[in-house]
This record gives sequence, structure tokens and C-alpha cells, in this order.
Amino acid sequence: MSEFKENGVSVKISKQMIYQILQDNIQDENITITSVDFKDDLVVVYGIVKKVRMSINVSITLIPEGGQNKKMFFRINKVDPIHSKRINKKLFKDKSPYVSYRDEVISIDLNQIEKVKNIPVGNIKSMEITDGMLVVKIGL
Repeated sequence: MSEFKENGVSVKISKQMIYQILQDNIQDENITITSVDFKDDLVVVYGIVKKVRMSINVSITLIPEGGQNKKMFFRINKVDPIHSKRINKKLFKDKSPYVSYRDEVISIDLNQIEKVKNIPVGNIKSMEITDGMLVVKIGL
């Protein structure tokens, strides 16, 4: 327990895990998340938004901002081709208890990931993208 207090536990989160969390959150037939990628220290979400018989490819670049308890926070940095708060709200609607969106910040609750669910208590101490994985350190 003292090691947990001092060092915490590192949990590796893959692109596929983030993709699945976000995809499970969407309940709009006009929006599809196609993939998630980690580039440098950023998370990039790719998707398609259908609007009036047109399909628009979008990418949303997120900056990891840390966490509180077992929730990760990401700030929207850039949206291509256009930055639309309406599209952001549709992509990140509060349809599940695990994803929320407010004021250009997305929060993802890690308690739905089995590896994290097994850690009874803790706070996110750090987040970094290393070797194609989002490494989250949880400690007291």
C-alpha cells in the first residue's frame, strides 16, 4: 500500500479503448467515429458527420489536461474542417455516464475499463502518450 501511495499504478490505455468508449457514447445515426490516433502528445479523433445528404470527414485534436479521481480531461485544440461547437456537442453528448462534454473539455471516466475498475481508490496523477499508448498513473 505504501508503494501505491508513493508511486501509483500505471495503466496503459490503447487507441482502441478510447475509440470504443467514444463510439459507445454516440447515439446519433449521422455521426460515426472511424478511428482514434495518438500523435506526439495529442489524441486525434477521426469521424464522419452526415449533413443534408453530405458526408463530412472531421478530425478533432485533443490535448490531455490531466485528471481528477479516475476521470481524464481533454481540451479540444483543433477541429478540421471547421470548428463547430454544435458538432462537438453531438460527438461528445452525455449519453453514457462515462463521457461528458462542457466548455470545449471532454471528460472520460476510466471506471469502465476493467484494469482501472479493479483499482478501488485513487486519483489520476499523470497522463502521457508513450510508445503508442496513453499511460495513466493512478495513485493516492
